[in-house]
Amino acid sequence: MTAAPDQAGTAVVVVVAVVAWMNVVQLVPARWRDVVAPAGVVLAALVGAAWLVAVAPPWVGVAAAVPWTLVALAAGSAVVAVVRSRPRLGARLADQRIRAMSRTEFRRHVLVRIPVLVALPEEILFRGVVWAVLAGTGGDLVAHVGSSIAFGLAHVSGASAQARREGHGTARWVAVTVLVTTLAGLALGALRWSTGGIGASVGVHAAVNATAAWAARRPPGGTATPPTP
Repeated sequence: MTAAPDQAGTAVVVVVAVVAWMNVVQLVPARWRDVVAPAGVVLAALVGAAWLVAVAPPWVGVAAAVPWTLVALAAGSAVVAVVRSRPRLGARLADQRIRAMSRTEFRRHVLVRIPVLVALPEEILFRGVVWAVLAGTGGDLVAHVGSSIAFGLAHVSGASAQARREGHGTARWVAVTVLVTTLAGLALGALRWSTGGIGASVGVHAAVNATAAWAARRPPGGTATPPTP
């Protein structure tokens, strides 16, 4: 499949814009980040959703969301239980920001922020908008790989900020985070490809992040890990 130059150019602009925006909203001062960053991502997702509704075929795939979400929760819980049973591995799950939350704040984080302000808008942007423009240019395989790489690169500024905050080597921390989130993007993209919509990827994304937050809440040790997708 050969894309017209203007179509390929549009795809590049959209992908670069989404990745740049996701990184820029993480650069606001720390005291505003928890408000501005989610608001910026949601705003971009709303624009993307409006575009998808107008020009793309049905892309939600709600029917697949529930079973895949339950599978992700079960698998994530099993993995976390195994990791936490090993002190050295369990220590890597620690996140002081999560541990510092009150019970109310933690419930809000898991039940509202993760699914509504993280998983849903990110899936609209990457498995929705970016996927659609890349699929129109080079087909589903290009969309799958390209959206996954873009998803990984979108976590650069957040990983860099966390590395400085936790006292880790920035270059290594960013590289590991980009690799992990790119692989996560490939897994989420596989769900998008196989189900024909983003419902399952939204559910799994939220389930994985929620499970990771639970693991970070009461870990057996004390260092943080690269952020989850």
